[in-house]
Amino acid sequence: MKLGNIFLFAGVVAGVFFAVKYLEHTLFRKTIPVPFRTLIRDTMGVYFSVIAGNFIVSQFNQTSLQISGMSGGGTGPAVAVFTDNPFDT
Repeated sequence: MKLGNIFLFAGVVAGVFFAVKYLEHTLFRKTIPVPFRTLIRDTMGVYFSVIAGNFIVSQFNQTSLQISGMSGGGTGPAVAVFTDNPFDT
């Protein structure tokens, strides 16, 4: 995912989380109400967790592509590591 898209995606996920938690606490729970500050703090935690999770997943995807030789860095075929005799002078 591109950098600008991940912030938008994290905002959408956090917004949905906020809406669901707010509706849950106002409609379904008739006990002690949760302070609005706690709800905002949890929403920010979700926002940063989505960004951190995307970063971690992108690191694993990049590493697995480099290990398999399909990183797409060049235009030609993948070159073997040892291509010549090292003792040939």
